[in-house]
Amino acid sequence: MNIRRKFIKTIASLLATLLFSASAMAYGPVMRESTEVVEEARITIEMTDKANIAGTLTAKLLECSGCTPKSYHFDSNTLLLNQFGAKRPISELTNWSGNRAMFTFRKADGQVVKVQILP
Repeated sequence: MNIRRKFIKTIASLLATLLFSASAMAYGPVMRESTEVVEEARITIEMTDKANIAGTLTAKLLECSGCTPKSYHFDSNTLLLNQFGAKRPISELTNWSGNRAMFTFRKADGQVVKVQILP
């Protein structure tokens, strides 16, 4: 009888733990994304500091003809990938001005993290 009672208590404890842990996960902290991806835009590049390779990337979204272009900042830490996915020096970004691109930027400060030129 004693073993049966311990077994029932153990099963009840296990079920209660599973029940409360599932609801705790549902009400846990909200995770927020720190970056955002622009999937297709026509980019215009303007170098503001050629010595440190920094500038402004202006993007006009192709899916929204009435939207105003938005500006983002890039620097020497920005990763540039050409249309084949090969890494290129960020100094070549001005050569791609006017082309279509996909890029990732930080929401907090509008800093471009990665630019992928689209074919």
